[in-house]
Parts: sequence; C-alpha cells; structure tokens
Amino acid sequence: MRAGLIAVLAAASILFSSGADARSGAGGTAAASSEGVQEVSERDIREAVAAFIRDNAPWPSEQVEVEAIFVPGPAFVPLGRVGLHVSAPKGGRFVGRSNFAVGVSVDRRPARTVWVAAEITVWSEAVVALRPLYKGEKVGAVDVAPERRRLKDVPRGAAPSADDVVGKRVTRLIPAGSVVTLSAVEVPPVIRKGDWVTILAEGGSVRVSAPGEAREEGAPGETIRVANRASKRTVQAKVVDSKTVRVEW
Repeated sequence: MRAGLIAVLAAASILFSSGADARSGAGGTAAASSEGVQEVSERDIREAVAAFIRDNAPWPSEQVEVEAIFVPGPAFVPLGRVGLHVSAPKGGRFVGRSNFAVGVSVDRRPARTVWVAAEITVWSEAVVALRPLYKGEKVGAVDVAPERRRLKDVPRGAAPSADDVVGKRVTRLIPAGSVVTLSAVEVPPVIRKGDWVTILAEGGSVRVSAPGEAREEGAPGETIRVANRASKRTVQAKVVDSKTVRVEW
C-alpha cells in the first residue's frame, strides 16, 4: 500500500463469503474457483468507490457527479470473507480525475490493493449575467439569474446569490453569460462629492453636530473626507446615510 494514504474506511464496506455465488451487501458477487481463489468483480469495486466518494466528498451529495470509475480489472484473492476498504491519497481533491486505493481484505487480513481512477464533476450554483453589464450601471433583478455551473468554471469570489448583486453598481464590464463576482459590483454611493451633510461627532455621552461638505463620494459604511463648513477643517468620517456622516472621538 502506498505511503501517504488517509486511513479512511468507506461508510459501508462490502463483505463477501467464500462460495460459488455469495451475494455482497451492494448486490455484487464473489466467485470462488477450484484453485482456492475467488474473484472480486469490477462492479463491486466500482460500487465501493462510488459510495466512498458520495460519503466523503466535501460537498453535498447532490452537487457531486461521478461520471466514470476506471477499474483495472477484477481482484483475485484467497477464499474467505472479503471486505473492501476505500481510501484517498493525502490531499485528494474529490474533483476531476482522482485516484483511490481499494484495499481488499480476506477474513480481516489485507490481501491486496487495487488502484482505481474516478472522473468526478462537482456542480455549483452561480449568478450569471443575462446581458452585458457595463461599468456604472445598476444591476436589476432581470439582469442576472442563478445557473448551475461546473465548480471549476466558477471563479473565486463569485456572488453566492442574486440578492448579493441586485441593486449594486457595476465596477467593470461583465460580459453576458459570465459569472458575476462580488468584486465586479459595489454598493452605490449615497453621498456625492460636494453634497452638504451633517457631521456627527460622538464620544461617551457627548454628541455634537456640524454642517459639512463631502470631498468625495461614499456608500454607507465607507469612510470619506468631509470638510467642516464652519472650521474649514477636513476630517475622515464614516457614511451613515445620504445626509449624515459620523466622526468617532
């Protein structure tokens, strides 16, 4: 057995009894011959690997599709009670072409190891632009829709849902049919450069307000430069709403 295997047992090991036609728990067979050996079929090995992937992949089972499992052939082992124990190499990704070790035991003693390759597709729901979205536009509910995509085709930072996109402003061109990322949209500013605002300064039980003028635009929660119209002093203030900014003491 190769070094570096994760000793993870499949949730349901497949067991056989020696005999000409002993049925396994997964519906397979182990056939015994007159030469004192028995055959573990490709189907039983394939079913054990499929069950292991379903139970151990780091995604919900409905997102995981096993497209193909490549078994080199049946396994021939001595007569006895057979068990199949599947494990994944250290760092196994459970996506794309992945390798798995199938340990075949007889009467709970290791008999041989079969290496199997599986082609695994992981699906994910992504928010996709239904038309080209241009910089500066506000995203509407009719502009985007959820779509099932292969995980490998979903970029990092993809928007989890349409609610995370609708109503926000586009920061760069988003081509039609492409996945919308959170970095491609932003909360539109509620304060524009030159807007008159109220500056609130709070500290303990003291609360002071003064008229101010925004030196740059900002969205709620962002910090912008604001000039105190009385003192002419420019301060850093956090945007509260379209008319108010706050300075922390």
